[in-house]
Amino acid sequence: MLVHCTTLGATPHMSNIHNSFAVQPTHPIEHVWDWVATCSDRNGRIKNLLIACHGGYTELDNVPGLSGGFGIHLGTGLHKKNVHLTRKLLGKVSNIYMIVCGGSKQFLTL
Repeated sequence: MLVHCTTLGATPHMSNIHNSFAVQPTHPIEHVWDWVATCSDRNGRIKNLLIACHGGYTELDNVPGLSGGFGIHLGTGLHKKNVHLTRKLLGKVSNIYMIVCGGSKQFLTL
């Protein structure tokens, strides 16, 4: 399954992906996870979920240039204050692969 933001500029093409969701910037992240969970409920556990989107960057006071680590821009965004919403996918998705530049400075564990 592929979930990708529409702001990438080009739609990722994967011939072996059976289901995909093009996420608009206005889609609440809760809606994205609900959609994935519903697909799992209808079709069984999802083996691989591929997420493709931009990461969150900002300027920090003591760091030259932009610094990543401020979440991902999938729908209305996923960041440390709402990462708990991802628990909706527990037991429904086996593997999550993310193609995101600067989405996190460290690995998050659910």
